[in-house]
Amino acid sequence: MTKIIKNAINNMKLQKKMRFISILAVLLVGLASFTSIGLIMQHNNRLLYDKVADSMSQSAADIEASLNHIKTLSGLIITDAQLQEQLDAYRSLKSPYEKNEAISRMQKILLSYYNQYSSNYIDSIHLDLDGRTVKTYLNHLDTAPEEVMAPILEEVKPMRGAALWINDYSREYGIILARSVRKLDRLDLTHMGTVSIFIDFYSMVRDATHARKQVTDNYYLIFDENHKLVCYPEEFSVSEADGVRKEALAPYQVIDVSGRKYFTVKNTLSINGSNIRYNWDYYCLTPYTDMYRSIFTIYINCSIILLAALFLSVVMSDTLIRNITKHFDYLIQKMNRFRNSDMELLEIGYDYGKRRDEIGMIHNTFNTMATEIRQLVTENYVNELLKKEAQLKALEHQINPHFLYNTLESVNWRAKDIGAADISAMVESLGALLRLTLSTKENHFTIRKELEIVCSYMTIQKIRYEDRLRYDISIPSEYLDVEILKLTIQPLVENAIQYGVERNREGCHILIEAQREGTILYLYVKNDGSEFEENILEKLADSSVIPRGLGIGLLNIHKRLRLAFGEGFGLSLYNEDDLAVARIAIPYTYLKEESPDAETDHRG
Repeated sequence: MTKIIKNAINNMKLQKKMRFISILAVLLVGLASFTSIGLIMQHNNRLLYDKVADSMSQSAADIEASLNHIKTLSGLIITDAQLQEQLDAYRSLKSPYEKNEAISRMQKILLSYYNQYSSNYIDSIHLDLDGRTVKTYLNHLDTAPEEVMAPILEEVKPMRGAALWINDYSREYGIILARSVRKLDRLDLTHMGTVSIFIDFYSMVRDATHARKQVTDNYYLIFDENHKLVCYPEEFSVSEADGVRKEALAPYQVIDVSGRKYFTVKNTLSINGSNIRYNWDYYCLTPYTDMYRSIFTIYINCSIILLAALFLSVVMSDTLIRNITKHFDYLIQKMNRFRNSDMELLEIGYDYGKRRDEIGMIHNTFNTMATEIRQLVTENYVNELLKKEAQLKALEHQINPHFLYNTLESVNWRAKDIGAADISAMVESLGALLRLTLSTKENHFTIRKELEIVCSYMTIQKIRYEDRLRYDISIPSEYLDVEILKLTIQPLVENAIQYGVERNREGCHILIEAQREGTILYLYVKNDGSEFEENILEKLADSSVIPRGLGIGLLNIHKRLRLAFGEGFGLSLYNEDDLAVARIAIPYTYLKEESPDAETDHRG
């Protein structure tokens, strides 16, 4: 992936690269700006959290202290000696009058505790005597009905004096602390009654948070250890409060409540029971909408400024970049003209001789180099042509046949006289083959003429090998006038016969085909009965394999094709589907000659 990206960047135009760099720089500045704003907002949230957390810790400590103090008070009440005495007497009295007197005395005891501790948010104190209730006067909250108190009294009886906190009715009747009064005399521990302390919990929370409040407009939610809602403001519904509990999982975070954003901090209230400790979740919510809007406005303004800066930077840099890169475009145009128009220099209409920067140096250097190249080409052009022609002639002489006979015509007539038709056909084919191969009048040679050589050669070989040799030539007519070097296909056919027929008793089948791919024409000489050694051309080139066989060497064919047509052309040797394949690659250069109407199809 990295390599692909690197190649894509390397292949980009210079103008795009420079534009990309300028845009990247602006984006990095923008990213740094947004990151800075995010860090500032994060720091602001941390400061806000520290403020609220400190306030909550103090208020939570106050609430815990008040609740634990009330629990201590309940312990004093149930162990009060006078109350124990009156309760014990009440149980043994029979006269209603005496019972009422005992109740009156117990009420005075409760009132004394109430008056002493009412500032600790105690709304009232009840003492239930299995049918009768001793009460202090009510302060703010409603009286809990019998259907509310009955289950509480039944639940607290078997707890042997342990504190039971009831928060199911905190909004209507306050939090209720209930404890069974047990007879302490001689550790009898008989249940004598139940003390219930009604606590104005909402006032306690309100006053505790108001005294410690450092941030205005805070809202508080309290849930018990069973996630039951104990305290919540009137501005929130029960479902909204429960949604806060489910969403606020981190120590502090911003949450959404019915479309309103709140900065929420979570803490814990720890309340002592007789044998267990109650841990209640304590949430403080600070309105965050205005703050969020301010931060969002900052983000929007920064985005607009950065986008404007980006746009202006792109426009200004693009103007400057185009002013620079146009000179490189001029240079490329000059190079293309120099390459495609016989080394002529393009007139730009701009004087680079007066420039002293890198662009001027490049243009001036190219002009000087082009002038020197033209002079060099002019001086050496003829010599190079003569050298290449000499190389072609030398290679052509290497492949001249070794069986030159001056008496072929006489032999042909003599063969006809004696009725030797095979000998006559062989001599005629050999004569045609020699006329085509030894002809030096034509500068260009076509596939059509090369196939005439092949057919003459195959006529001779068919007479020699008879049924052991079969061949097919299937080349479309539109390819017959394509230019090819003389004696390119015939040596490959000769090589196929040598290795496929002479060294194989079963004989062989030779197939000559053509296929065009774009501007390249491929000619195939395929035969069965033999195969090519792997990388045979490379081995012939470095002399690791000594060439053998009749006719022209395979390496010479490859060299001639490369020398005549260029590096992208030549001979390839490989094996495919149990066939030895020689593939010739030549340019699709068409020479207009007389062509047949159908494809060339020779069989033998």
